Amino acid sequence: MDWEQVKEAVMLEGLRQKFKQHPNLLKKLLDTKGYRLRETSPYDSYWGTGRNFKGKNRLGFLLEKVREELLKEKDQVKMISVQPDEDSVVLERLK
Repeated sequence: MDWEQVKEAVMLEGLRQKFKQHPNLLKKLLDTKGYRLRETSPYDSYWGTGRNFKGKNRLGFLLEKVREELLKEKDQVKMISVQPDEDSVVLERLK
């Protein structure tokens, strides 16, 4: 397996898992809705913008992609029932 061919898929899945497992980070990511995200590392012109801000910024792009996916998931969950004698809320995914 060639890292150059799989690195973005690996990073994308890692980001998905990171934000699904850490609600505090998920909230921060979702709060950026409507904003372009940039990794402004001067040392990395592939994942970030690089020293001259002309890098590929692939991490910023992937973060935006994950944000949009998670926003869509959040919008697809709706409350269908709340029982007054229960503490839990039943959620159902829209099809």
